[in-house]
Amino acid sequence: MDIIKEWLSNYGGEVLLGVITAVVTFLGTAIKKILKQWADSKEKRQIVKDVVKAVEQMYKNLHGTDKLKKAMKTASDMLSEKGITITELELMTLIEAAVSDFNDAFNKTSWKQGIEDATDGDEYTAKTEEGDTVEEDTVSDTAEAVG
Repeated sequence: MDIIKEWLSNYGGEVLLGVITAVVTFLGTAIKKILKQWADSKEKRQIVKDVVKAVEQMYKNLHGTDKLKKAMKTASDMLSEKGITITELELMTLIEAAVSDFNDAFNKTSWKQGIEDATDGDEYTAKTEEGDTVEEDTVSDTAEAVG
């Protein structure tokens, strides 16, 4: 028992310091990894979003698979330049999500603008499929809610 006490008094502080250093290093590394993944994920989404907008604008003559391939190649190159790795599945998923967001925003704006263009400030009434009359304010409110 005396040997253990003597050893602890001589080396206990150093061992405890070593253990604390190891735990802090491990926690610091884990936190850094989590923060890097979060930052990379956020940057991936932003780059893909920007690429989708650019491809939609620059390659209007491309459609479907050709446009997807162009977006995948461009986004992959940009991410590689920044040292960010991404799987093909993750890239395709982010592109599809960005395209969906792009289309949703475009359709909402187009639908609302279509109602505003169609009414051109004139009074009007609309009928539902059941033949009920819908007042102008109701349709305008719907357009504002969608937009």
